[in-house]
Amino acid sequence: MIIKWNGLGPLSFTIPKALSGKVNSAGSVKVLLPGHNEVDDKVWASIKKNPIIDKMIDEKKLELVTTETPKASKTGPGEEVAVELSGMNAKMAAEVVAETYDLKTLNKWLESDSRRKVVTAVEKQIKRIKTYGEEKESA
Repeated sequence: MIIKWNGLGPLSFTIPKALSGKVNSAGSVKVLLPGHNEVDDKVWASIKKNPIIDKMIDEKKLELVTTETPKASKTGPGEEVAVELSGMNAKMAAEVVAETYDLKTLNKWLESDSRRKVVTAVEKQIKRIKTYGEEKESA
């Protein structure tokens, strides 16, 4: 799932050993960078147990990227469900990519998504991140 962190700096959470994939560790740390971050569903379920998370969601500091499911009936709307990049239309996916600053996530999306608009957006964002320091030095 994709989580948007609207803070100014990195936000970190300790996740349990069972979810970290590390054999000899008390746990691991999940770091959210400002912008969009890909988070495993099980890791998010663990993070969400922290009581401060609901407050951060209410204050829009953290946002779960969702899409509405088709209407279950003619009388009411569908429910909001978390969505992966591949489950978004290309326009929404490109918008998410433009606010993603984690190169590991961007490279994963570059390898797994074949839509031209999304691939172009990912390549542009990767270039933007990699050349950021160079642009500042030459200015």
